[in-house]
Amino acid sequence: MNFSAYIIPVIIIFLMIYAYYKKINAYESFIKGAKEGLKYSFEILPYVASMIIATSVFRSSLFVETITKHLNLARLINPDILTFMIFKPISGMASLAVLKEIYQNYGPDSFLGLYASVIQGSSDTTLY
Repeated sequence: MNFSAYIIPVIIIFLMIYAYYKKINAYESFIKGAKEGLKYSFEILPYVASMIIATSVFRSSLFVETITKHLNLARLINPDILTFMIFKPISGMASLAVLKEIYQNYGPDSFLGLYASVIQGSSDTTLY
């Protein structure tokens, strides 16, 4: 077995020992944290759903193809890469979906696959 298989159990044991010495009820603390996390996840759920729907509508419309066609007049950038570059600042998940399509169509070790990987790794989603 490798070292990484032991990391989570060691952390859990360490936290239980720490809670025992500090006289903290670990189970109650866990339940309290889970309730707070669940509350926050329900608070952000409408925002996440609206972003998913907006990117789906944006992607299924002809707007992306129109932008790609007008930006790529000189045929300098592959249309799939240009689509990826349009989606990257808007939605991280949509850009990952486009990246997956690039990998499926051209392969991850192709020039376009490596090009898209560099863009994915060196930029961040700006709209949340």
